[in-house]
Amino acid sequence: MPIRLLRISAMSKIKNLIENPDFSYLKPYFYQNPLALRCELAVGETHEIRMKTAYDRALQIYEIVFPDQKANALIFNDWHYDDQPEEDFSEILNQYQYQIIRNLPVYDWDEACQMHTHRNRIICYAGHQNFNHQEIIKNLIYEDFGKQNHEESFVSYGNECIFSVYDDRGCDIVFADGRKFRDFYYMLEPFFLDYDRKIMQERLDNLP
Repeated sequence: MPIRLLRISAMSKIKNLIENPDFSYLKPYFYQNPLALRCELAVGETHEIRMKTAYDRALQIYEIVFPDQKANALIFNDWHYDDQPEEDFSEILNQYQYQIIRNLPVYDWDEACQMHTHRNRIICYAGHQNFNHQEIIKNLIYEDFGKQNHEESFVSYGNECIFSVYDDRGCDIVFADGRKFRDFYYMLEPFFLDYDRKIMQERLDNLP
């Protein structure tokens, strides 16, 4: 089994992408990546119901993308400013093997985001230890929990994808392989955001 896992890791397109400085991976993930699917999370009449369904649906989607409940890696952004000290991530980094991809592009389309002058991508590798995906997803959806949102995303080497919850409204699943995109298209179709359904259908139809 360890040999097989190493082979999957070595051949993984998505692993090569997240470790490549030229792969910027900035929001909106769905529109910036041609092999991406977008799912709706918050559904319901009241705020309480919408937040609960957002969390429940995010967990259901996670279980589809990661049927063994295990992501191979977690990636997140380290945003910082010229006039402020870098944030201390030692609490999480001490738990995992990790790599830092430094000096990546920052957002240039939002005036508020231009305050960020530097961005690093931190990659934490799961190894034999699972990420607490329930807690991470909860923090991404309930942004008022008092924990800063660093745009954490889960990575699957075997399924060649990145799963990103952008907030309570929805999530994007970005693929590096057209065959995996096609496979998961049908599994995730019940969750699709209707607004972007036409784009997703066109992406499926245009696969080689």
